[in-house]
Amino acid sequence: MPPAPPKPLVIGFTGENANGALAAGTQYLNWVFSTYGMEAQQINLFDADWVGRLRALVEERTPLFCYGHAGVGAGLRNDNRSFWTDYKVPFFSLMYDHPFCNLPNHTIDSPYVAACYFIGDFLEARLNFVRQPGRAYAMRDSFVASDAPNKTWMQREIPYLLVKTGYNPARLMPALEALSAAERAIFDACLSLLQGSADYNLTLLAAEHCRAAGIETHDGDARFVRIVLLLERYMRDWRGSQLVEWLKHKDAVIVGDGWDFIDKTDAKARFLPSMPVHDYWPLNGNSRFVFNANPYFRDGCHERVLAGLQCGAVAVTDRNRFSDNVFADMGNFVGFDWNAGWRERLDARITEIEAKGGGFDADGARQHLAAAFPAEAFVVRFLTAAKEIRQSAG
Repeated sequence: MPPAPPKPLVIGFTGENANGALAAGTQYLNWVFSTYGMEAQQINLFDADWVGRLRALVEERTPLFCYGHAGVGAGLRNDNRSFWTDYKVPFFSLMYDHPFCNLPNHTIDSPYVAACYFIGDFLEARLNFVRQPGRAYAMRDSFVASDAPNKTWMQREIPYLLVKTGYNPARLMPALEALSAAERAIFDACLSLLQGSADYNLTLLAAEHCRAAGIETHDGDARFVRIVLLLERYMRDWRGSQLVEWLKHKDAVIVGDGWDFIDKTDAKARFLPSMPVHDYWPLNGNSRFVFNANPYFRDGCHERVLAGLQCGAVAVTDRNRFSDNVFADMGNFVGFDWNAGWRERLDARITEIEAKGGGFDADGARQHLAAAFPAEAFVVRFLTAAKEIRQSAG
């Protein structure tokens, strides 16, 4: 009997980061790909022998595709040429941030490299405001149902959990004070709107105000890029600090460095330092409410929300258009707006859920996630995109 043909090869790239989240994400995706009949390998760019191992893998057989979170591995060179062009292998950079945050990472000049955006707003920014070369695709997270949580909702020992690094919005004041009068007026006008509503596209809003002031709206205009980045960073910092200022008065566990600027006088919450992902992930399954504060986007969700829902907790986050469409009918999802009275409204909703002892169908919630984030469609998206790249790149 002839030996079975080798499985299609997929390689995920990772590097070091503060809590090992990128490596854990790569391990998860490799597991997903392996369940669909692929051989999935992982290469850590901090391993001493990674170059030799990579060459051995790709020269033995051509990978179906390769990928890396946050663009890790996308820019590999082979004698000053793109490694992926030389070997004719599609590479996918899995992006969760705005392209202006690191333009070179989003615009690798190779027909075989594509940026895949899990946040629709960031894909729009890439397509509409970045003139540099590079492929871009829309992507959506996958969900593969794992074992049911081993604790009921009422058995959980952590009432409220937030795992998030803190940043003081005041860190941006020097950059804001350096803006010209016209730039600062645009920033202030946009910030007022963004803080009052979750339904804008931040980049489109900034572009509208910049055009009215005679500022060009593309990645080559430093003024436009500067305004967008400051708005994106300020909203991220402001939302996180607002949530922690409220949570600090609760019986909460807040995991993450950077919250030293929060006044902890009379705080009830426990503040813990950042920890590896394999240490904080089990906390989700021992928490009743898992909190999140989103960066400003309207078409996407943060992994903290999915983690809370998957682990049988109530996920609490600022709402957006995506969550309205995907999560609003779930009994263990709470979305809120940041406009006046948000603390009182959130207190009332949480009290209502606690009075019912949770009162939601955890198994039904996991089934909902599996239908909303189908793993098969996720894998097919990679396969289809890899085929498109090979056909068009020649």
